[in-house]
Amino acid sequence: MGTAANPLMSLSGPDGEALRGHAAFVAAHLDEIAMHPAPIHPDWIVSGKPVARAGPHSASIDGTTSTAVWDCTAGRFHWSYGWEETVIILEGQVRVTSQDGSVRLLKAGDIAFFAAGTTAFWEIETHVRKLAFCRRELPPSIRLTLTLRDRSRDLVKAGLRPLIRVVRKVPPVRAFLRPKPALGILLVIAAALAWLIPEMVEARSLAPQETVAARLQASATATRPFSATTLAIGR
Repeated sequence: MGTAANPLMSLSGPDGEALRGHAAFVAAHLDEIAMHPAPIHPDWIVSGKPVARAGPHSASIDGTTSTAVWDCTAGRFHWSYGWEETVIILEGQVRVTSQDGSVRLLKAGDIAFFAAGTTAFWEIETHVRKLAFCRRELPPSIRLTLTLRDRSRDLVKAGLRPLIRVVRKVPPVRAFLRPKPALGILLVIAAALAWLIPEMVEARSLAPQETVAARLQASATATRPFSATTLAIGR
């Protein structure tokens, strides 16, 4: 799936328009959500004639998360997750084989999480209905910013402020810093950078690889139709 657009927005009809309106509060019974065709591309289907539908419920104001109801009839097909997705099985069951080979039969009441960038093989015997919560994966730059913010908070919680207060009470240190308050500030900044720089280096080393992977995913799926909650691709 392309990372720039929410596939739920591709659904037509009044529900799609309401979803784009970003209402502050959205409530509806599952049976009240209008369902729209969300066909699976024939090339992606391994066997059977699965018929899929989707009904959008809501989306976050920033467009990074969305909620929808999705159902499908019997069939076997591959599925690629361009977004993170958490699902609650409402009706029926599906046998899911993840890309690491693990197999799980999901039934009504089960909750499952699928990470962005992974694939799974779905086998539906009769039908399945799910509630899907989708979240767009944040760009590396934003993840780095959030990581640095969290590390800064950890630094404060770990006792930087108490440590500074204790050190400043040491007579030699107090005598040294009294005429040079700016030097004390620089020492604090240096301590903070010593804590944060390793995280920055690690994040920057990973960012180019993640960016390339995201571009490859986008280019591989840009010409294919959107499905209900994420984009399905063939083997």
